[in-house]
Amino acid sequence: MELKPKAKVKNKKDKGRKMTAQFIHVETYSLVESKKTRVKKVKGSDGNLVNVEQKKTKGTISSVVAEGMRQPDFCLHISDPQDEIIYLYQNEETLGRKFGLGDIESYCQKVRDENKDELGRKLRTDASMLLAGVASFKREEDQTMEDCIQSDRFQVWMHETLEFLEEEYGKNLKVVKLDFDEGHPHLHFYAVNDNGSAKKLHDGFSATDNFKKENKEEYKTTDKEKLKALKLKENYVYKSAMKGYQDRYQAHMKKVKYLKYGPRRSRDSRDGWLTKSANNKTSFANEMMANSLLAEATEKHAEANSMVQKAKAYKQKYKSLYNQIKDKAIYHIALFFAKNEAKKAIEKAEAEVEKIDKENQKLMLELQKLQIEKEDSYKGMKEKLDKKEEEKKKLEEELEMTKAQLTANIGNSLKKEIKPK
Repeated sequence: MELKPKAKVKNKKDKGRKMTAQFIHVETYSLVESKKTRVKKVKGSDGNLVNVEQKKTKGTISSVVAEGMRQPDFCLHISDPQDEIIYLYQNEETLGRKFGLGDIESYCQKVRDENKDELGRKLRTDASMLLAGVASFKREEDQTMEDCIQSDRFQVWMHETLEFLEEEYGKNLKVVKLDFDEGHPHLHFYAVNDNGSAKKLHDGFSATDNFKKENKEEYKTTDKEKLKALKLKENYVYKSAMKGYQDRYQAHMKKVKYLKYGPRRSRDSRDGWLTKSANNKTSFANEMMANSLLAEATEKHAEANSMVQKAKAYKQKYKSLYNQIKDKAIYHIALFFAKNEAKKAIEKAEAEVEKIDKENQKLMLELQKLQIEKEDSYKGMKEKLDKKEEEKKKLEEELEMTKAQLTANIGNSLKKEIKPK
């Protein structure tokens, strides 16, 4: 896509425009310029007001990114553009790597192509796909830029603003970068709604969109007065929502001690407002000093606590040694009494053993006597058994002889009976 540089303007002074209070601003941008027009009243050549139709234009995503990258034709309002992009935040979840300014336009194109509106239609070519904003920190007139960005107040402001942006936009926040090549150091932040139009991320547009949905029937009227009244209400809703955005930022930035309004808006005299501003700066300085003293006191308290812990450790160590000595003394006393008791027990046991030995000897004598008697009885029984065995053998021999004689007699008888006649 061809980039259209901004019209060349006269360089401003290095100090830039004066900041009187907090500053944070957001806008939405599309991939192509809107074709919508608006009617504006301007003075004619005769001095009378006339209606002039003007094209709505505030730049496109490509021109916003080009300015952020400090491309020569897109930062003509800066006398000495910085040549380095200082990233303070880069979303790593969306692309699986660090999101850079160079990724914004292609990602917006991808989101526009892949999403549809609430009626299921493709998003318009001039649909707002990027929310970009600026948050500025006030640099004092007598302060150099280097001193400003190294000050405690700036560091607190930068940290708190980053935290605020992450809370506001969550995963839709893609890039935050720091610039200090203009009058005041400032952050540029870029958010893309992963699910469609960036106007859903813009408090004012989101609130008016909800208002239109809630009053859908009323918008169907053709009565110009009613439509004008609705437009006024719509404008009020928009401003209230943007005021809420500023209120949330103010509440989050309490540590920085910034005034919410400048002298004109807060209806203070110049001197009164300067006093109020100076009091806020003094309050911040006092708070930082108090925090420093608190940190120092905390450190000293930690050191004292460490010494107390060491003392307790030494006390515990000596108590342990005392207990060991005490335990040893008790052990030796107990050992002395134990030895005496053991000696008595041994003597008693020895007497019992001696008594048992005598009883055992008596039993052994009785056993030997019984054994002798048993042996004599065994010999007598053996002799009787041997005699019986001899008688048995004789009977068996006689039986055999009888069998043989009978066999012989039977044989002779049979021979006689079967002898042929």
